[in-house]
Amino acid sequence: MDIEKIECIFNPQSVAVIGATDTFGKWGFDLIRAVVKNRGKRKIYPVNIREEEVCGIKSFHRVTDIPETVDFAVIVVPAPHVVSVMRDCAKKGVKAAIVITAGFAEMGEKGKELQKELVSVARDGGIRFIGPNTMGHFSTLSGFDTLTLLPVAFKRGEIGLISQSGNIGGYVLLRGLEEGVGFSKFIGTGNEADLTLEDYLEYLGQDDNTKVIALYIEGLRQGRRFFELAREISKKKPIVALKVGRTSAGMKAAQSHTSALSGADRIYDAMFKQCGVIRVDEVAELYDTAIALLRQPIMKGNRVGILTRGGGFGVLSSDACQARGLDVSTLSPRTIDGLNAILPPYWSHGNPVDTVAATGCTYEALRLMLDDENIDAIYYVAVIDKDPRLNIGRLIDIAPSKREQAERLVAEYNSRELESVDMMLSHMGEYQKPIVFCSSRPGRKPWDSELYHRFRDDGVMIYSAPEDGAKVLARLAEYGRYLRSCG
Repeated sequence: MDIEKIECIFNPQSVAVIGATDTFGKWGFDLIRAVVKNRGKRKIYPVNIREEEVCGIKSFHRVTDIPETVDFAVIVVPAPHVVSVMRDCAKKGVKAAIVITAGFAEMGEKGKELQKELVSVARDGGIRFIGPNTMGHFSTLSGFDTLTLLPVAFKRGEIGLISQSGNIGGYVLLRGLEEGVGFSKFIGTGNEADLTLEDYLEYLGQDDNTKVIALYIEGLRQGRRFFELAREISKKKPIVALKVGRTSAGMKAAQSHTSALSGADRIYDAMFKQCGVIRVDEVAELYDTAIALLRQPIMKGNRVGILTRGGGFGVLSSDACQARGLDVSTLSPRTIDGLNAILPPYWSHGNPVDTVAATGCTYEALRLMLDDENIDAIYYVAVIDKDPRLNIGRLIDIAPSKREQAERLVAEYNSRELESVDMMLSHMGEYQKPIVFCSSRPGRKPWDSELYHRFRDDGVMIYSAPEDGAKVLARLAEYGRYLRSCG
């Protein structure tokens, strides 16, 4: 792997945007603005054969006209012109590039021939490149961005995302943006005519700013290399993969999308298990699992304690956990005695622990369960979901003094809850047992609460259905088993 040129992709000091334009609605319009928005000291050179100035910056007709050195080229011209542009980049001594333009191997034989020519020209010129047919990439550490997804920068974080689909990558990134989760780097790999998913995996495996690697895979071009890289990387940082193309229809779709070679699904399944890659089944699960592996302690076994304030959620969660290979374990006598002392006499007296909507006892119940030697993780379901502001909203036609009193009580309640949450997160670190949370409120509504913001700021996500949290717990247990098997 050419580390210098890969580094140049993520932190170039000078960039030519070839095909940059001030014509609204064109890719070149969005791309030059994406590159400029966090330019810092980075030199930006628009290249357009017709325009003398783009985005308020002097433009050049060809990249070879630029008087200074160019580290990186963003190429967004029509497919028939890409090869000649790459040839100019080689003459200029450009180190690396990204080819946003589509219309290559994904389009059939004619496109494949054009792509071969593109690769030949780039390699003769010593240029490494992303794409073609890619959504873009970014590094939050350097602030460099070729992504036109949103006019705002993504939050810096420790998840590196490699995606063979721009749309799927966009989904994961937008979920993160919505929920305040950051990323280290993102690469939309496109057709992988030159640099492949394996190159980016090797790079992120060595990247100190990336703690978890998330992959969307339609097909691997270097399966043996992937296996060897993943086997080593997964011992020190988790790799989560959504591999699609399980069915014949999915395999066919992958081939037409990015010309990926999908291959037999059972082979991928066996390979992932052997090299420690955590395979997920859905795009939302890719996001959820990556975040959990970033912040949660690794499970030492597969025994789960479930805490809930209502029986129905306890039943759903028990089914969901056991269906995914988790053991809804038996509580120790000491834990039962401790819970008897703080819960109403009609509590469930077993796992799941149903507090029967009793107030003021859930955090202590959680601590007792964490201290139980029969429990490796806690699933905390529909407990932290009582927001007293909802009751204030119903207070109509009452005296202002009564409303002020109610609002003061709410403020005191929220303050106590925040203190309890801090204590709970501290317990999670002390016992080194993961706590996965599920809200009884549907959708993304929980994130409106200050309480949930505290969780989010600590890297803990709140799932909106019992099945979702159970999936994440199963993945935490799977990774723990893999690490133990490595010795």
